[in-house]
Amino acid sequence: MYRSVCVLTSDETSLLAKGENFSVTPSTIPTEKIIANIEAGIENLPADIKEELRGESARMLRKFRPPRCSIPTGENAANAAKCRLNADENITILPADKGNATMVSNTSNYKSKVNNLVSQETYKRLQKDLTEKITRKTNQLIELHYHKR
Repeated sequence: MYRSVCVLTSDETSLLAKGENFSVTPSTIPTEKIIANIEAGIENLPADIKEELRGESARMLRKFRPPRCSIPTGENAANAAKCRLNADENITILPADKGNATMVSNTSNYKSKVNNLVSQETYKRLQKDLTEKITRKTNQLIELHYHKR
C-alpha cells in the first residue's frame, strides 16, 4: 500500500491492506432489501414462476446464517474505519497501477495529476462516442472467430 501525505489508523491500514474488493461481513441479513430486489426482478414473469421463486427465496433466507466476521479486530472497528475513509473528502483511495496494492492520495494532488494528464496533447476529445461502434466490431470479430472453429 502506498501512502501520500496521509496518516492512517491501524484499523484503516488493515482494512485497505485487504484489497479494494474486500467488504465487511454484515452482522445481519438485509432481508427486506433482498425481498424488494427479488420482487423487482420477477415482476414481469408469469405468476407460477413468481410463486416458485418467492418460495425458494423464502426458504433460502430462513436457512441462511451470516458468515463469521472476516476481521479479527471486530466488525465495528472495520466499519468505523470504512466510514472514516469514505467520509474524508481530502483523500482519494484507488488501486495502484501495479501489483495488488491500494493507493491513498490527497484529493487535490490526485485531481491536479489527472488534469495535467488530460490537458497534454496525448489525449484528444472525440467528436462522438465510439463505444457502440467498437462493441459492434468486437462482437463481429467474436462471431467470426467462433464460426471458423
